[in-house]
Amino acid sequence: METKICRTCGEEKLINCFSRRGEGVVKRRINIDCQECISKESKLVRQLRKTAPPVPEVCDCCGKVPNPDSFRNKLQLDHDHNTGKFRGWICDNCNVALSRAGDDLKGVVNLCNYLLSTNV
Repeated sequence: METKICRTCGEEKLINCFSRRGEGVVKRRINIDCQECISKESKLVRQLRKTAPPVPEVCDCCGKVPNPDSFRNKLQLDHDHNTGKFRGWICDNCNVALSRAGDDLKGVVNLCNYLLSTNV
C-alpha cells in the first residue's frame, strides 16, 4: 500500500489518510498534511477566531487593503504554528510569503539579508 509523510506531524501514513485537493489542471493532488493534522489545525483556528480582535480593514503585515478581485480577498487569521498563539490578520500575499519563508523570523531575516546583499 502506498504511503506518504505528513509535513506537519512527520509521520508516515497510508495515502488514504490524506485528502485530495487542487483545481484546474492539477486536480486530485494529494494534500501535504494528513487529515488528522488538518482537523487539529482547523479546530485551533476556530478557537482563535473566538478570542481574536476584530478584523481590521488593512493587513497587519503590509498595511494594504486586500484586493477585492483576488481569489482570497479577505484578511486571514495568522497564528504561530508552534505555540498556537494569534499573531494578526494578514492578506493572502503576506500569508503565502511568510509560509514560504519558513513561517519564522530566521526565514524572513534570510530573505532580508539576500535582498541587502544583492542591492542592485
